[in-house]
Amino acid sequence: MIDTPTEKSQDNRKKVTVPCTFGLNDDTPRNGMVTSLSIKRCFVKTKAWAKDGMEMHIKLWLPEQRWLPLRATVLYSMEKVGFELSFADLTPVETEALRGLIGGA
Repeated sequence: MIDTPTEKSQDNRKKVTVPCTFGLNDDTPRNGMVTSLSIKRCFVKTKAWAKDGMEMHIKLWLPEQRWLPLRATVLYSMEKVGFELSFADLTPVETEALRGLIGGA
């Protein structure tokens, strides 16, 4: 899928260092580090395996010392490096929390 210029301008990812946990259900037993983030996508640095198209639960650690649980889909993965996720069905509260993380980066 190729992003249009408008979609790209809305997806300005910022370099971040945000601890996360992820998994196939909301238990999210694996951990990693989000290294780039926008209100649409993120890249998770981890040696854990992920398959393109896989639906995942991810929790991002917020500066307020709490987890932000989200649902996402794997866009692509790089073996032993990490994977990119696209967030699904964000609520206004989740969107604002992501904006806060991006702004604080």
